Amino acid sequence: MRARPSTKGNSVAQAEQADKSRVIVIVDHGSRSAPANEVVAEMARLVQVRAGDRAEVRYAHLELGEPSLTRIIDECVASGAIFVSVQPFFLAPGKHAGTDIPELVTAAQGRHPHVRFELGRVIGADPLLAELIASRCGLS
Repeated sequence: MRARPSTKGNSVAQAEQADKSRVIVIVDHGSRSAPANEVVAEMARLVQVRAGDRAEVRYAHLELGEPSLTRIIDECVASGAIFVSVQPFFLAPGKHAGTDIPELVTAAQGRHPHVRFELGRVIGADPLLAELIASRCGLS
């Protein structure tokens, strides 16, 4: 699904005018819980606001939810994407981020040889995440 940006400011207009040749796909595990799946959708909206018209931001789930990563990639390419950056929405490396997502991206590259694909790293122990945790614990 396409991230629905916040209605704050001009983010809706930015998303509608986003460069569809460049796509960022944020992919999580997926869940049977709608509120859990909404987290990645909200993150995609937030990233769309930051990306503005420089890229279109989408989201996908590996399991237990739709849209799938394969479906989103194929939709983006059909809409004109020539650069697709897949960003795992995982804190730590594991089977999904280390094996499953790379295999899906490799398969997409085989289906779409004219498209450039990039696979991001897991979020990991990022200083920005440490700052967020400290802030949430009242240490800011």
